[in-house]
Amino acid sequence: MAIQKTKDYELFKLSAVNAPVRPEHVKTIQASLTLKNMLHVRPILVNSDMEIIDGQHRFVAAKNLGLELYYEVDKKLSDEDMALLNTNTRTWSAEDFLHHFWVRGKPAYIAFKKFCEAHNLGVSAGRDFFKLRGKGFAPSF
Repeated sequence: MAIQKTKDYELFKLSAVNAPVRPEHVKTIQASLTLKNMLHVRPILVNSDMEIIDGQHRFVAAKNLGLELYYEVDKKLSDEDMALLNTNTRTWSAEDFLHHFWVRGKPAYIAFKKFCEAHNLGVSAGRDFFKLRGKGFAPSF
């Protein structure tokens, strides 16, 4: 399988049996692509009918932004592979992001981690605290 690229979005088909495209996820991907386009690293996987087996959200985001789409054709893939491919991926949690930036030494994340630990708060609770505080609902120190 060789990675190919195109801007001819009409070549591809979204599958009716794939999970529905979530607009909020497409927006997240578009924001990410605006910061740094790494579509070449994660090509769309399609079957011999050019039906998207993996990467429909990346496809829609690339199309919306008018970006080149990178893809691989695997004639052995079927719609039954969609669920399996998506079962093997895991979205990063708030804790994963905190850990990533904390280990990289980002000062705001180091301070936030210390705050959560000092107040025995999980990452989500700490984030919610600061959201409420910004709206005047939490005490300031």
